[in-house]
Amino acid sequence: MIPDSPDKPFGIAGKLLGLRVREPSFEEGEEVRWEARANRFQNKIRAIGGRIYLTDRRLVFAPHKFDAKIGGRLWSANLINLERAFVRGPMKTVRIVASNGEEQRFVIWPRVEAAAMIDAAIQAAKTAA
Repeated sequence: MIPDSPDKPFGIAGKLLGLRVREPSFEEGEEVRWEARANRFQNKIRAIGGRIYLTDRRLVFAPHKFDAKIGGRLWSANLINLERAFVRGPMKTVRIVASNGEEQRFVIWPRVEAAAMIDAAIQAAKTAA
């Protein structure tokens, strides 16, 4: 890895396999408060590997380079446009519900703690707005 590179190894296996996540572009003054490895379901059955970032303004998912080459897409949403985060379903995925009712599903570990942290940030953003 190049020292100035915005790429991050994707865990131990990712380091061995050469999987990297290109850090997404953040807005001027935007502060990353938490990040973790995650999978995002782009449809009912296809999960994309990458990293999820919780900033003071947005929730952002960036796919790792391999999935990005085969259709994995960057996803982001402003916290004020989200309603809540919770864990549900047979796979116990972290669900993020947008104000328009759209739901995103993520596999993040630890699930309950990640959902609680994201939900707290959503509620704080709504209160501040």
